[in-house]
Parts: sequence; structure tokens; C-alpha cells
Amino acid sequence: MKYAMIMVGFLFGSALCVQSEEMGYVIRVTPTLVYIDKGTDDGIGIGDKHTVIRSEGDAYAPVADISVLRMFPNFSIAEIVKPYKGENVALLQWSIPTDAWLEIASERIVPLPEDDSDGEESQPLVGAAGRRSMYFLMGMDSARNSNLKWSQDGESGLPTTLISGEKNNVSIIGLRLGQMITDHWRWGMTYRRGADDLQNLSIETDLQWLQKSYRRPGPYLGAGLGIAQLSIDSPTGSNASSSANKLLVNALCGVHIPGTWSFTIEVGYQKVMAWGNVIDASSFRTYLGIGRDF
Repeated sequence: MKYAMIMVGFLFGSALCVQSEEMGYVIRVTPTLVYIDKGTDDGIGIGDKHTVIRSEGDAYAPVADISVLRMFPNFSIAEIVKPYKGENVALLQWSIPTDAWLEIASERIVPLPEDDSDGEESQPLVGAAGRRSMYFLMGMDSARNSNLKWSQDGESGLPTTLISGEKNNVSIIGLRLGQMITDHWRWGMTYRRGADDLQNLSIETDLQWLQKSYRRPGPYLGAGLGIAQLSIDSPTGSNASSSANKLLVNALCGVHIPGTWSFTIEVGYQKVMAWGNVIDASSFRTYLGIGRDF
């Protein structure tokens, strides 16, 4: 039951810092051999080094280093070359390429509680990196057509009319929720709010490619779609519509800096469908974000 729960937890969103397609399961164990459910169909070769790991709460610990001796299309047989102190290989523990495990372990060490009952050093746990994220965004929409001008001829008897929209820079705040799909691809949902003569509340979804994975500082590119809810406070006597929902398209690039507190610096362009003949809420964007990965 314990391992069934671990398996369910992994399938529904384990935050271990490795692409799920690189990981395998232990399907059989002998005193010297380990069978894993990865074979030639998965690119496994003779001599490939893997590490068997287990979960402990929200962290992971190595159980044994193994080396592949023989492959079949859907599974492989590996030799146990280094068992870790106090660990035993068991069914449904995970296997991961040793190079990937060492990269993760170098960044996510979690000290074990001190234990005076044994003088030998215990293997440290490796924390599960956050594949989900939440960022607060602050920045500027530049050259947005949001400074509105109205006709003010009260003697003609004609309704007040919107006659032009001048470009303006508008402060924006936002919230972005992110979910890593792989180590390099991230899906995001962003809510942004800006107020001027033209008020804008947008809900955007985009897909981002991180050049160096989400565990390392580096650049990213992205694109996406969304809906902008535009609204204006029409003057008394105006016959102009007070709100409209418009499709938007985003293109963006930025730098991602992970850590205890993660940062992002982002620039981009947002194209918003025009509202009538005057209002165009398209803009260039510059943002600074701060958040946490979890």
C-alpha cells in the first residue's frame, strides 16, 4: 500500500526535478541484480549508470547505484554496484540516470536530523524541486492607446463622442501561476490589471521554453493567447459602450533566476484586437516578477 501511494503521488504531480520520461520503476530485485522497466525502446544501453531512489516525505534519498548488464525492448537487468548505507532496493522504487541525479543532488540537498546513535555519516536527502510557481508581476505597458479624448460641445445637442486615443504608458500589476511540463517547457496562467482612461483586466495563458531548465538561471521565450476585458468611464451624455472583451496575442522573452525567492525579468509585445475605430490596447511590455517555486 505504501508504494502504491507513492506511485499515485508521482503520477499526479510529483515535483522531482527530472522529466518523467527519464525515470523508471524497479520491477524485480535479487541480491545482486535490479530489473527496471526501461529497455532498448527507451534508449537504454549496456553500461548505462542509474541510481535507484526512494521518497521520504517531500524529499528523496539514493538507495543504490546500478549499471545495466542486459537490455530487452521493455525492461533491463542491472547490477548493483554501490548500495547506500542503511538502504535496500525494493519494488516500485524509482530509477533515474545517475548524471541527472547528481545534478539534482548538487542543488537540492536537505540535511538529515542528527542521530548520535550511529557514528557513520548518513546519506543526505534531496529535496523535491518546485515544478509549480507563483509570481507577482510589476511593470509598464508602453505605447498603449489609452489616453482618451472626448468631444465636449455641450451646445450642439449631440451626444458626447469619443474622438481619439493617444498613446500612453500605464503601470501594471499581475499574478502568474506556472506549471512545468518538462524541465524546459512551462505552462503559465497570468492575470494582469492596469488602469488609465482605458481600464484593462486580462487573463492570459502562454507556453514558455526555458533554455537551461527551471533549476538554473537563464533566458526563456514564450507565446500565448488570452482575453482582455476593456472598460471606460464614459462621460455624462455619451453613447459609447462601457466595456468589451477582446482577443489578445502575446510574444515574450525574459530571464529566469531561481532561488529561495525566484525572480524574472520579462519584455514582450501584446496585440489586442481593436475596439472600434479609436481604441487600440496593444502595447510593449516590461515586467519584473518575484515569486516562489513549490
